[in-house]
Amino acid sequence: MKGFVGVLLVALLLGLSAAVAEPNVGDKATVDADTSFTQILQPPYRSLSKKDLYEEREYEDGDYVATNVTGLPFTIAYTKALSRLYAYFLGRNEDNVRMSRTQPSFTRMHPNKEFTDVVDKNYTVSLWIPGDYQGKPPAPTVDEVKICRIPKQRGYAREFPGFATQGKALEEGLRLRDALLKDKIDDFDDKRLWLAVYDPPTKILHRRNEVLFDACKKGHHGNQHGTMMSKLRALYNALLG
Repeated sequence: MKGFVGVLLVALLLGLSAAVAEPNVGDKATVDADTSFTQILQPPYRSLSKKDLYEEREYEDGDYVATNVTGLPFTIAYTKALSRLYAYFLGRNEDNVRMSRTQPSFTRMHPNKEFTDVVDKNYTVSLWIPGDYQGKPPAPTVDEVKICRIPKQRGYAREFPGFATQGKALEEGLRLRDALLKDKIDDFDDKRLWLAVYDPPTKILHRRNEVLFDACKKGHHGNQHGTMMSKLRALYNALLG
């Protein structure tokens, strides 16, 4: 019952956030020939290999808009962060331009070694800048929102359905870590878990979420060399504090 109530709370809070600041989707959207549904813009990547439990990818470099929220529970922090980012896409930027909101949202969290909880309430949420504005994104007008240029990077992703609570993200992150270690893969940083949410809160069924680890040099859990996460962390620390 508590889990069901928690999911309802997530849906309610995210739904309120979307209702306040939900921009139109249209710029460079593509139509899936199989479903005829308009696809929301996504950061480009190529699949390097696919396993039953995860996929290895390489993301292209690109501009992201990001914000950081600390000291709040995950659901409230995520909703607050999305409200800031949605406002940016709705025109709260120096050029006063409305842009199509992209998906997924990427949320950084710091799991403990057991993946039973986070070590701090420190969440960074980011969205890819739409393709038409890559390389020349309009500057935000509020200090809490920043533009970050992220280099090309390889990583590991695991997909899962339903509403993405923090507990569910940690559970799926542990499954991803175990699957990688079982395959004798240890070139990933599991000290920082990224949660990707693709669907709006109004979508109830067939939701798509992912957890991701960044690929890095050998030696998992805490390896901080040459990773997108470390690059993101350096950028976020410099820009967001």
